[in-house]
Amino acid sequence: MNDLHRFPYEIVPAPTVPTSVTGSPDIIDLPSPDLGDGASLMVALARRRTTREFSQASLSPQQLGDLL
Repeated sequence: MNDLHRFPYEIVPAPTVPTSVTGSPDIIDLPSPDLGDGASLMVALARRRTTREFSQASLSPQQLGDLL
């Protein structure tokens, strides 16, 4: 027999969502993000883009194996 020990565990209940007196989840109206006043993070998030370039060359079996 090996030295593997079994540890007891308990199923953890799912976290509860805070609710109001009526029993429905609380809704908080948030303002729109401020994109001015030097908020560089908000501006960067609003302007983010993705670009991709594809080659006509096939991957070698080694490159494909490395990626997978």
